[in-house]
Amino acid sequence: MYPFKPDRNWPATHSCPPLIIAHRGASAYAPDNTIAAFRKADELGADIWEVDVRLTSDGVPVAFHDADLFNLCGDARPVGDVTAEELAVLTGARGRPAPAFADVARLAAKCGRGIYLDAKEEEAATRAFDILLDAGIDRAIIGANTPDYCAQLRSAGAPYPVSLLVGLGQDPFALTDSCGAEIVHPCWEKAGERPDRLLTGAFFEAAASRGLPVVTWHEERDDILAALVRLPVLGICSDTPERVAHAKARFISARGAEEAGVSLQAEDVENH
Repeated sequence: MYPFKPDRNWPATHSCPPLIIAHRGASAYAPDNTIAAFRKADELGADIWEVDVRLTSDGVPVAFHDADLFNLCGDARPVGDVTAEELAVLTGARGRPAPAFADVARLAAKCGRGIYLDAKEEEAATRAFDILLDAGIDRAIIGANTPDYCAQLRSAGAPYPVSLLVGLGQDPFALTDSCGAEIVHPCWEKAGERPDRLLTGAFFEAAASRGLPVVTWHEERDDILAALVRLPVLGICSDTPERVAHAKARFISARGAEEAGVSLQAEDVENH
């Protein structure tokens, strides 16, 4: 038995401003999916760390994005064809050591951070579930990039809410309706200069009518972040989490000033 049972409905208890989700850690400043990237994400104020997870040949969930080692190591073998120890040696030699997911989860728990798990196959996901529970992570999201995979994760008993990543040109709500997704995650960072304008009132009405929180794509542009933090979204992904933090701080400060102004106006009316 695990020491606690996470609340699958935790996103419903969160209100604006959005959570900061570090995309593969603070990947603008350290190699993605490495302990260095996650430590930097913590330093920069990220609430949640997005982690890509794959299984090695000996069944160890590791933080690694690509299906094979070619881009990083010049080795065409799939990640699933090497052991965790071999992977650590190969990636370490390139200065980007791939950690065991258990090490990432323990670090997140120690730092009081959540995890956005992007496991690339169901077996990796189910093993990662046990690691998250064992580490005592109470705030996590499980990502799925297809409706079929989302349905598989739900059927596998995902102990945390499952999000569906939706690309451009897809009907997000037809897809979420088809698979029981609990969070909608539009991946629209390449939708021109102002992808935030695709998040219309009608979009949020459709999400709210289904009880679906919204997580946005990874965004690094200050003007778009300034717009996103004002929207009713659960979280914003970013390679540069401090930019999201700065946008949030400016929004909170401006909102506080507006509320103070309204309060002063009300006092003036009462005094007259």
